[in-house]
Amino acid sequence: MYKKILVALDKSENSQNAIEHAKMVAKNFNAKIILFCAYQVSSDLLDQQIMYNLENNYIQKMTDNLKKHYQDFLDETKKKISAQEIEVSTLLENGKTGVKIVEAIESTQSDIAIIGSRGLGNLSSMVMGSVSSYVLHHTNKPLLIVK
Repeated sequence: MYKKILVALDKSENSQNAIEHAKMVAKNFNAKIILFCAYQVSSDLLDQQIMYNLENNYIQKMTDNLKKHYQDFLDETKKKISAQEIEVSTLLENGKTGVKIVEAIESTQSDIAIIGSRGLGNLSSMVMGSVSSYVLHHTNKPLLIVK
């Protein structure tokens, strides 16, 4: 039934729970796990660069540092899962998280996506929305949201 499982991660406790669920599903279906992270440097950094007269490549350095941070996290997580004899790969994208998760589900031809809930309260979710809500409404694939 499931051959490819995309697991969207953000280093939260709930995304760690999503990994545990993904491992169970992968073992039951002999499926491959695709660990996914999206990163995006805040647009506030451009304002800071201008306000504080920071060097021209400030934003690029911040982007490179963020990319390395998440790639290291993905590599470490992949190593732990691989040790359990589960096939696993990683995917790291720069951009808005919800959009990039939906794109990754499609581009990897994943059969299911598993993501952690951020645990926002009802009012906060209505005002700010959430990544899980965005993905739920923009993909036609099964989605497991884990707390």
